[in-house]
Amino acid sequence: MASSADYSACPLVARVEADGVSQGPVAVYLRDGAGADAFLRWLVASGASIESFEHVSTPLEEISVRVAEHATVSA
Repeated sequence: MASSADYSACPLVARVEADGVSQGPVAVYLRDGAGADAFLRWLVASGASIESFEHVSTPLEEISVRVAEHATVSA
């Protein structure tokens, strides 16, 4: 996604990953239970200019890593 938003101000955002290019697109990861629709509503309400927005599903590999990490912490 690419926008003028301050993603750290959004309570729905868990983390943001940039490719190292200033002002370039970033990957925004939402907190568990937060949806892309709610995030898009927040962007619009914040007054951010939105250059691009793409909803991408979490890869199965990343989900597996999260489950394994949670199981390790719980054990």
